[in-house]
This record gives sequence, structure tokens and C-alpha cells, in this order.
Amino acid sequence: MGVVTPRVNVRRRRSTWIVLTVLVVAIGGVPTSRSGASSSAITVPLPLRHDQPGLAVRAGESSSIYVLWRQSDSCSQCWSLTRSTYDLQSIVKVTAPPKIRYVAGDPTGSLVSLVFSTVSDGMALEQLTTGSDALYVTHNGAHSWTRWPLPAGAQLMDLVAAPTGFFATERTCQAKPWRCVDTSLLRAEQGATRWSATPIPGARSLHGEIVDVGAWRHHVWLTGSTPAPPYAFLATSTDGGRSFSMGHEGDLMSIVSCSLIAMSERSLWATCLGGHAYTLLHSSDAGSQWQTVSTPVPNMAQGSGFAPVSATTSYVSLALTKRLYVITRGGKAVTLRGPSPSPYLVGLVFVGAKDGLAIGQKGSAFRVTVTSDGGRHWTRIQS
Repeated sequence: MGVVTPRVNVRRRRSTWIVLTVLVVAIGGVPTSRSGASSSAITVPLPLRHDQPGLAVRAGESSSIYVLWRQSDSCSQCWSLTRSTYDLQSIVKVTAPPKIRYVAGDPTGSLVSLVFSTVSDGMALEQLTTGSDALYVTHNGAHSWTRWPLPAGAQLMDLVAAPTGFFATERTCQAKPWRCVDTSLLRAEQGATRWSATPIPGARSLHGEIVDVGAWRHHVWLTGSTPAPPYAFLATSTDGGRSFSMGHEGDLMSIVSCSLIAMSERSLWATCLGGHAYTLLHSSDAGSQWQTVSTPVPNMAQGSGFAPVSATTSYVSLALTKRLYVITRGGKAVTLRGPSPSPYLVGLVFVGAKDGLAIGQKGSAFRVTVTSDGGRHWTRIQS
């Protein structure tokens, strides 16, 4: 059983079929009736006439989204960022993270990750031509960005936004001979000007392996691989990552590490890679036990999408079936919703139980569609 990673994170280690998505929080239940997709279109004035969308992220728990655009005609390295409602109404052009460069076949270029904990507070992670990372921070709604220094040789393995701020896992490695000498958890509250670092439990035994992080307010989870059975660990913190209790979790076995999405202090979604298949799991008790979600097809293909909408409900669009499904009851039920918004998805965002945006790709062209009825019908946005 498989599913794509539910995070706006295109870290270089992720496989190419993983789609850019964003976690969301919804109020109320989600109907599960089947229906068809709409072919209608609405016109919206975009910041540049020929811009193409590459990434959409929700601004924390708000109803605002940020969309990254790339000019598609003569300026392959020109990027713009907008803030708006999910349907691209009331659109405001802000400032894109600096120095994004063109990367062939990648709609976000050198941008590795873009996350917002509120409408004002965001972080952008970029990979430089040297292979090192550059981290930029905004506290004014992306009107300006400030670079935060990282230690020499440091690489952020994962970066997430939580209602209280930001969390990242960092490893510091040396090149000759290549070995990782430090692995830490980084924390930054909203409005902070620097990171606070905490050593990851058992960091010396990780040998530089990827560690993923999930966070909800003061609850923080870390997961990664272990050299001995059950080959995966889950560390839990209830004090904002200052201290952890370490446990082994066989359900979270993965080739790299499982991506974690926290929807409450007790609700977690996890996607774990094994071979060419992703397994989707859900926990309703802060990671003590996991429910495997049985998706309609076992292997997720390029262009699938996953978007949680609450502690118990999520949407999944499967490229192999070209259908959109609703997952309810914490993963115990998967119900067909209707056709996918696009046969090949680049992004899927919901800001509630009904309101969502999808970025689809056909050939070299990208398009945006929106829904206001929970995915029953999708309307194309055109400039």
C-alpha cells in the first residue's frame, strides 16, 4: 500500500514521483459521495502574464495560501510569490525567497522547502550550487527575507512549521573522509532570530541517516532508521523538543525515513517508503499504535497527491487510477470521491473540508484548478 509524502518538502533525497503537498486543518465532517469533475474556468489576474505555478502552501492554520510562480517564456530564472485565498481571489504579490535558480524538470528550481507557521512567519530552504544549504526567514508575510547562517557542512534533513514556530533536523558532515559528526533538532519560535539546538537521542549511532520531524505545539516526534531490529525509532517530546523519550517502532520502517504529519497532540499521519511503494499510516494515540491505510492501488506513481484535512480525515489523489479518494475514521475507510483534478499532480492543498487547490502538469505546462465542494467538481484558473 502506498502514498506520496504529505509535506511541502522536495529534499534531494526524496524520489522523483513524490508530489508537493501541504497539511491542512478542517472543521466539520467530509461527505463521501461520488461525482464528476467540472470543465469550467474562471479568469484571475496573475502577477505576470505567463507565469506557471510550481508550489502552493498553506499559511499555518489560516485560510491564506502562498503560491510560487515561474515565468515560462524568456526568463527561466525569474520567480514570483503570491498570497491569496485558496481560489486565488484577493491575490497579493509578495517577494519570492532570494536566489532561486532554474533546475531542469523541477517546478520549484533550487527551492528545497517552503513552510509557513502563520501568515507572517515563514522559512525557505534552498540548495546552493556548491551543494550546501541556504535558509531564509520572513516575519512580515514574505515582503522581505533574511538569511539565517548554518554551520559549515550543515544540511537540514527536514523542515516543518507548527502552530508555535518551526522545527528542523540537521546533520553536520565532513567531506574527506565523508562522515557525519553531529545530528541535532533545531527549534525556533515565531518571531525568533536564531535556532535553539538539542542533540537528537542516540545521534552518534545514526551515522548521518535521515531523521524526520513532526510537531504540534509543544509535542514533537522524531523518526529514523536504526541498525538493529525493529530498524526504526520514534522519539517523543512533550516540552517542545527539549527532552525526548526514546522508543522503537517497527511500523515505521522505511528506506529513508518516514515523513510525519502532526494534526493534533495525538493524531499523526506517516508515509514510509519501501522499495517503490509508499505505506500510509495513521496514529490516534501520539504514535503508540499505527493503523495502516489500505489504498486502492499498492504502488503510488508519479503525480499522486495526499492532503490531510483533520485528525481523522484526508484526501488522496492516485495517479494510477486518476481518482480522488477520501480517507476517514483515521484511515479505516477509503471512499471514492470522483476524478482527480489532474492526471498528473504537482501540488494538492486544502484549507478546509471543502476548499482546495491543485496544481497539475501536462507536458511542460502547469495549470491550477480549485474546488469549493470537497473535490466533487474542479474549476480551472486561467489568466
